[in-house]
Amino acid sequence: MSTLPSDLRQLCEQEVTHLAELTGNTAYLTIRSGYNAICFDRRLGSFPVQAVSVDTGMRRPLGTGASGIVLLASLSDDHLEDAVATAAKRFPDRPNVTERSIRASVYSARQKGLLV
Repeated sequence: MSTLPSDLRQLCEQEVTHLAELTGNTAYLTIRSGYNAICFDRRLGSFPVQAVSVDTGMRRPLGTGASGIVLLASLSDDHLEDAVATAAKRFPDRPNVTERSIRASVYSARQKGLLV
């Protein structure tokens, strides 16, 4: 039997909390839905200043933010190319967000072992 999304938050709660405590940074549980990354849970770290740019439930296009890059990095090469092309088209007003720049971030994440 597969885990339902509502169970996922509960299943990962301790790990997300531990990561926030360990790093002092905000930790996110993000899931992929099509060409989007959805923030499923968020835990604040202990640093006195927190830059919280993503709220729980918020959708962002794959290719934006660290979680969107890591989710792309975890795709097979065949699926990656389609997802990168789609992601780049979603940012026509941002000349620095291109297929090339997204792909470079994805390959950097892969080299660092940042995969889900």
